[in-house]
Formats: sequence, C-alpha cells, structure tokens
Amino acid sequence: MSVKPDRLLVRLAVASVLSLGVLPGLAAITAVPAAAQTGASTSKGMKLLKLTVTGNKQVPTDAIEAGMTIHVGDKVTKADVAANMNAIVDVYRKANVGAGFKQKMTIPRPGQVIVAYMIEEQAAPPPQAAAVLQLDKVTFEGNKQVKSDTIQSAITLKPGQAVDEAAVSGNMKAIMALYKKANVGVQITPSATYPQPNHAVIDYKIEEKAAQ
Repeated sequence: MSVKPDRLLVRLAVASVLSLGVLPGLAAITAVPAAAQTGASTSKGMKLLKLTVTGNKQVPTDAIEAGMTIHVGDKVTKADVAANMNAIVDVYRKANVGAGFKQKMTIPRPGQVIVAYMIEEQAAPPPQAAAVLQLDKVTFEGNKQVKSDTIQSAITLKPGQAVDEAAVSGNMKAIMALYKKANVGVQITPSATYPQPNHAVIDYKIEEKAAQ
C-alpha cells in the first residue's frame, strides 16, 4: 500500500499583539540650562566638543546616534540641543519603548560645549506565553470502508484538548494504520479551520482506494 499523506501546518498565530505604548514619562524632559551652570549664553552657538548618551539598554546607541540632528564638531545653540533631545525621544517612540529623558550642557570654556543625555528606560514587559489552540471538534469525510466510529476510537484528539501539528500528524498515522489493517489503500489530507480565536476544528479528508 502506497500512502502519501499531506502534512498539515497548524497555525498558532491567534495571539494578542502586545503594544507597549509610549508612556507619559516619555515626554517628560527635564533640561539643565547651560546658563545656570556657567552664566554663559549659548544663543550665538558654540562648538560641540563631546556628546554622550547614558542609560539606554533596550534601544541601541547606534540607533540613537543615527537619529540625532547634531554631531561632535558642529556649532550648536541651546535650541539645537533641545531639538536633538526631541529627535532622541522620537527614536524611542518609534521603538515603542517608554523612557524619561534629561539633558545637561556643560561649558568648559567660552565658545565650547559638552552635551550629555541621561535616559531612564521603563522596564520591558515579561514575554508572552505562546497561544494555546483548543480543539472544538474532529471531523472525517470520504470514509466508507472504515466507519467513523472506528476512526474516532483510534484517535487521541478529543474536544477541549490542546492541539498542535504533532497531535494532528499522530492521529493521521493512527487512521492510516486502520486502513492498513483493513487492507485498503488511502490518502489522508488533514486541514484546520478556526471558528474563533485560539479554537480549531480539525478535518481529515479521506480518499479511499480499492480494497486490495
């Protein structure tokens, strides 16, 4: 007897999508004006000597730097530094990571500035458990030489149980064994439908061959 069963790919993709959202702390930006530290004004622009970012873990430094609007060596104003902060906030918003931000400007000597951004990320959510697919019903079609009651007794899948590809494949082999015992050739094609989220109906389409 030559049997070529098709393989069923049971999709377990009915899982809720977790959206972290941008939490209120993301927009809470506290800047420390350079004038408060040194009494100097940055309105005319100063050379950016150094720029640092600390506290980031969930968003790579490379990604943050790629989104920045100012760079070491540029001539920047206080407004430029604030705009760059907004650019970093936007990187976090796109990454869907909540965080709080602070900026600090230090003027080591007239015409020069050092800028630091301090980031306090909110904890990442725990990983979601994989969705469990529950079996609602098992059906058969096309079987004439082997009764449905006989097939039902041979399979292990029962309504209410969790179901996956391995279970569907194992029960298909059990049905094939029944046909082998009856000396009847058969081709079995399992399929799945999903009447509601996380629920499945498994159907075995049976194509019987002439009795041997």
